[in-house]
Amino acid sequence: MILAEVVGRLAAASPDLGQLLADIGLVAGGGYDPEGFDQLILDASAAISAALNASPASLASALRALGGFGGAGAEISWALDAATIAVDLNSRELALDVTHVAADLVPLGLTLFASASSASISGSIGAIEPDVGGLELVASAATGGVSPALTIAWQTPGSLSATSINLLSSLSASEQATLVKLGASFIPSTLLAGLVDHLRETASDDARVAIEVIMDGLDLLAPPSELPSRRVLRDSGG
Repeated sequence: MILAEVVGRLAAASPDLGQLLADIGLVAGGGYDPEGFDQLILDASAAISAALNASPASLASALRALGGFGGAGAEISWALDAATIAVDLNSRELALDVTHVAADLVPLGLTLFASASSASISGSIGAIEPDVGGLELVASAATGGVSPALTIAWQTPGSLSATSINLLSSLSASEQATLVKLGASFIPSTLLAGLVDHLRETASDDARVAIEVIMDGLDLLAPPSELPSRRVLRDSGG
């Protein structure tokens, strides 16, 4: 009787909580359901699975209201620092996306997907930006007979599209030559960009202005943005 009164008061105090309790079988016909409670105690997995099968959108709506989550329909989503997490109660799918971009660090990314029948994961280092170009390394793997991949992609400033090569596949002679050219151009330019950035950080104000005037005249500075300083472009030699 005490449990029935507690459940009744909780349901009356919050319509969203009342809907959640009804969805998992603790409330029926506006009052406490002892049979639903027994099922939840004896086999919680089966009880929750039955609730997901019967009313996934209702469960998601109640959880969004109670927890302040985002999403629509049967989906619940929320952001945690650099991560975005989404759970679809109808399809039983989980998606995780992490993107970390900082002015003084190499961009990092992680994407994870999991369901009852499949799973996949990919991670990236670096980024390719429109009109600026860049270098990105992406590793990916998935179930279902999909071969893992380790792809390097790059784009020079002003190029219309990026070039990419899967390093885990059998490379043709032209792809090998392209990689040699990439290493011969990007590695020195990356070292030069690092040296210039170091000089800009340690130089006096007048010297820093002079360095940036020279770099800007050579079209080696990225366009102005919200960042405190303009990033040095890495010329890959075309």
